[in-house]
Amino acid sequence: MESYTLNIILFILAATAIADVPLFTDAAAYNAGELGITPNQTFRSSNIIAPVFLVNTFDVDAIDDTPYFFIDWSYEGVSSPMIFRTDDLSLVYADQESKYPSVSDVRVQTIRGEDYLTFWEGIPEQYHGNGHGLVFDAEYKLKYDITPVGLTSGRLADEHEFQFTSEGNAIIIVYESIPWDFTNVGGPPDGLVLDQLFQEINPETGELIFSWRASDHFDMDDSYATYPEDLVEGGFDYFHMNSVAKVWNP
Repeated sequence: MESYTLNIILFILAATAIADVPLFTDAAAYNAGELGITPNQTFRSSNIIAPVFLVNTFDVDAIDDTPYFFIDWSYEGVSSPMIFRTDDLSLVYADQESKYPSVSDVRVQTIRGEDYLTFWEGIPEQYHGNGHGLVFDAEYKLKYDITPVGLTSGRLADEHEFQFTSEGNAIIIVYESIPWDFTNVGGPPDGLVLDQLFQEINPETGELIFSWRASDHFDMDDSYATYPEDLVEGGFDYFHMNSVAKVWNP
C-alpha cells in the first residue's frame, strides 16, 4: 500500500490500493467482451470495484506533468467519482459507499483560494438531471452541498453545469416544469413547459446572488424546436440550457 501527495491540486490523498491487474492492451479481446460487459478490477486492500482501461498507446515519456485524471464511473447501479494516476493508471480515490445513483463533472475547482474536489450527483432524467452539486475538502469531507434557492417545486440542480466563479460562488442550472399556454405554437392552452433557469449562490451563506429564467426572456415561438406530439419528460423542452459562464465586460 502506498500514499501520494497531490502536489498540483494540493490534495492529501488517502492511501491507494494497488490494482490486481496489469495494464490491458489487447483491443480485440477487450472489444469482444472477454473481460465481461463492464471490464473491472478488485483490490486486496479495499472492496472498491474499478474499471479496467483498454490501453491502446501508453508512452510515459509523452505524458505531461499532470499527475492525476478524474472520471465518473458506474457499476451495477452505483456511480462514483474516481481519481487515477496518469503514470500507471492506478486508482487513488473512489467513493462507492455513498451509492450515488449518478455522478458527473468530477474535477478540482479553486474556491476562494483553496482547491476542492467537486462533482454533481443525482438522478438522471431524460436529457437532464435532478440532484446536488457537492464540494469536498482535502480530507474528502463534505464542505458544501449546493441546491437551488427559493424554488417551491422541489427541483434540484441539473447535471449540465456546476461551476464556481472567481468570487467563489456556485453556478447551477435547474430544469423546472411550469404550466404554460402553447396556443401560439400549435399546442394546448394548459400544457407544461420544461423551463430552465440558472442561479449563482454563495456556498457559505446560501444566499442567492443572481437568478435568470429562460421563460422570462424567450417565448415559445422564439425557439427552433416545434411543439411535439409526444412530449419529453416534464414538458416542452424549448430552450435546453447546457452551459453557463460568468464573464466580465470591461
